[in-house]
Amino acid sequence: MEKVSFIILAGGKSRRMGKDKRFIKFKDKYFIEHVLKTAEKISDDIIISVDKIENMNLKTKHKVIEDIFDIGAPLIGIFSALKHCKYNYTCVLPCDAPLANAKVFAYMIERSRGYDGVVPKDGEYIEPLHAVYKVKPLLKACEESIKNKKYKISEVLNKLNIYYIPVDELRKFDKNLLTLKNINTPEDLKELEKCV
Repeated sequence: MEKVSFIILAGGKSRRMGKDKRFIKFKDKYFIEHVLKTAEKISDDIIISVDKIENMNLKTKHKVIEDIFDIGAPLIGIFSALKHCKYNYTCVLPCDAPLANAKVFAYMIERSRGYDGVVPKDGEYIEPLHAVYKVKPLLKACEESIKNKKYKISEVLNKLNIYYIPVDELRKFDKNLLTLKNINTPEDLKELEKCV
């Protein structure tokens, strides 16, 4: 497998959860520790993207990068981290996906050749924050969108040659697609605990 970078998005406000999702405990580890474990199976170049460095109360050997602009959009976190990627491709994953499966990302990396990115798609619904991207085209598209004050990731994807991978193709590695499960509310957390 080609070497890739790995961006962990850890700068959200966690409003619906009511507390910092990075540091919610699940199976005796913080969410962010679960996501780091997945990332470490894939990459030796891990970048943790945060809104403010002082909010990141975790000792880590990995790069922690603060958002360049205080806008509060995932696009800004991705853009800020992309400038620190050392490989041609990067995985992107939010810190509230503690059951992410490294095999899913390894497969998406394989499928990324010839594309600017691989994004899971379920019907009309896409998962652009659980994806693999080619760094330079994504960085350029992010710069254009930010310059035009368009902060939706969908705006960026429209400028790229993306392979929208059907989620059913990922089920061979993750039967219940838990890789794509974000935990946003206390109810989601209860559901997660039932899944394992």
